Formats: sequence, C-alpha cells, structure tokens
Amino acid sequence: MYRPTEPERFSGTTAVEWLNVSAGIDHAPTWVLTHTALLARGDAWVGVSAQVAGIEGDGSSVGGLSATKVEDPDRYAGLHLPSDSYSYDVFSQVGRLVRAVRPGTVLGGLSTTSLLAIGQSQSAMRLTTYIDALQPRDAVYDGFFVHSRGGSGAPLSQSPQRDVAAPSPTRIRTDLDVPVFVFTSESDLFDLGALAAAQPDSERYRDWQVAGTSHFDAYGFSIGRADDGDGRADVELFDAMLHPTSALTGDFTDCSDPINAGPHHYVAAAAYTALAKWVADGTPPARAPRLRVRAAGGDVARDAHGNALGGVRTPQVEAPVATLSGSGQRDGSCSLYGTTKPFDAATISALYPSHDAFVAKWDAAVDRAVAGGFLLPADAAHLRAAAGQSSVAR
Repeated sequence: MYRPTEPERFSGTTAVEWLNVSAGIDHAPTWVLTHTALLARGDAWVGVSAQVAGIEGDGSSVGGLSATKVEDPDRYAGLHLPSDSYSYDVFSQVGRLVRAVRPGTVLGGLSTTSLLAIGQSQSAMRLTTYIDALQPRDAVYDGFFVHSRGGSGAPLSQSPQRDVAAPSPTRIRTDLDVPVFVFTSESDLFDLGALAAAQPDSERYRDWQVAGTSHFDAYGFSIGRADDGDGRADVELFDAMLHPTSALTGDFTDCSDPINAGPHHYVAAAAYTALAKWVADGTPPARAPRLRVRAAGGDVARDAHGNALGGVRTPQVEAPVATLSGSGQRDGSCSLYGTTKPFDAATISALYPSHDAFVAKWDAAVDRAVAGGFLLPADAAHLRAAAGQSSVAR
C-alpha cells in the first residue's frame, strides 16, 4: 500500500491493483510500469492478494520470496482462501474497505473520490470477468485499467466449486456506467489472443494498441523498479535500446535474446493518467489508431526496419534506433518479453546524417505524442534529454 505522506497532497484517486500470481507469488506489474505517474499525481495505491497462490502459495519460491502465509505464518495464520472462485468477492470487499473513511482503515482517514481497479496480464483477465459479471452487481469501482489482457476472461468459478468458464473471446460489456481503459501491447494482440476480443471505442471504452511494445519488458523487470522519476531511468532505458543485454537479471528467467526496451512504461503511464482524469472530471481520453495487421500472416504489419505500423506512435518507433518487437524470442518461456535489435552503424547513418538530425526527428515525435495525449509532459522532457545526450549519429 502507498499513500502520500502529507494528506494535502492526496489527489482523491486510489488505484487498487489485483496482484499478479503468475510466478507463484504476488507481483504488482502495473504499479511498476506506472508508479511514476501515480506518485506525481498524488494518488494512493493498494495491492490486493486475491488468489490462492498469493495467500497460500503454490509450492514455488521466487528470489527468496514466497506466498503471504509462507512468508509470515504467524501474522497471516487466519487467512484461508478455498479457491480462486472467491477472488472476485475479495476484490469487491477490499474496494469497499478502501472507501471507508475513519482512522485505522486502509487509507488512514483519507477520503477517496475516485476508485480505480487496475491489473496486468492474468490479473487483467480476472478484471475482465469482474467487469462483466461483478461490477454491475457490486458497483464498487469508478473505472478500470485493463492492462495487457488476453482474448478471454478468467473462469467465474472453478474447482473445488463448479467450473464456470469465461466465453472465448470475452468482450467488455457495453452497458456499463463507468469507463474501461484497455492497454494492448503487440504481444497481447497475438500471443495472448487479444485481437479476437478487440472492440470499437465508445463513450465508456478505450483501447490503446501500442507499437514497439511487449507484454513485459526491460523497464518492468529491472529499470523501473528503482525509477524515482528523476530521469536517470529514462537514460538507462534509452541506452538499453542501443546496447541491450541478453539476460534478464533480478527475476525468475533468462532469455536467449535481448528483451524489449520499448515505450510500454511511457504510454501505460499516460493511459493510467487519462483514465484517472476521465473518472474525475469526465474528460475522455484520445482515441488511438489500432495496430495494422497483416491479414495473410495474422501478425502485426511492419515497416522496412521491422517496427510495427499503426497503433500509438512514440519516438521509439517514429525516430527509431532499433527494431522493437513484441515477439521474436527463440526461448519459448520468454515469448511475451519481445526483442530489441539495435540498428547497425550503416542504418543509423542512412537515417540520420548527424546527431542534430536525429534529435530533431526524435523531438518532433515526442511533441506529436504529447499533443496526442499518449505521452506525459514530464516523461517527454526526460526523453528529450536522453536523446540529446546519447551517442546516436555522433
């Protein structure tokens, strides 16, 4: 849980994240990828351990961590979750607790005016089911950030209760009275089947499909965890496009190829911020073009340098120094982490006759992304600085 230390800095918005248990313990990927925007806004954040693996454990241990009851058996001895069928009601109950305004409650007396539900990957799939089945009944949340979902929702009920699978594909219901914002990376579209569940934007629905992104990436695995928003992480991520490493460090797997070092974090931060404003004052986010799809190949259409066409455009694909893809890993366990393939010197020279030419093109792309609502001004300033001090075309 995070809340501003000074109550007067609290924006009134609280993000409640459905923690991800794909690794056998609770992780907060949306917090990692968007926390700089939450902190800058003065939002609060609450992580919810809503599933069996996060509370009871599934026998795995990652990096010395483990499930809640394994890590602190005395404190959490009284917790028991029979199955993930109960996860949806857990998520509703926590939302109600966050809204409670009195000393000793979750936010220590802070009054939440906008309550946002957020979740990435498997958590986004559970949020999809929650939105369709629980939100109309419980009406707990004011808006949803469905971050990198698949083509189907999660089961509504499962063993040892009766199995109730989600339809395939699972689309977001169109009769909601709260907004839903879907963030889609290249990996999500094909590797997770999100293309089958795609639906048009509407009064209360947005989908940003983002060129040059993977489901999770270099920022999420390592760089972002120490990002305090001062710009140093932006320089590091820019350098990772030029000089990527082949190994993931500090997490549970290694990949055979350098993973994606693209703009996922920047656009996710802008998307979260757009949703928060949408809920708070009714200002709708921009509508974004969808990624172009090759009908014959069933894949993203790409330019001569291998970068995706269409979708949300950022300087990383408009003034490229590398091919950034949501696919391409030779190691199947890393298939959702994408790849980074830096351009060789000849390609850089052909694209940019001088460093100033590169910076001019990069900055123009930054300006377009900011004007479109796809990049936050603070991140734009950091991206300009990172490009300006880089070695590109020097």
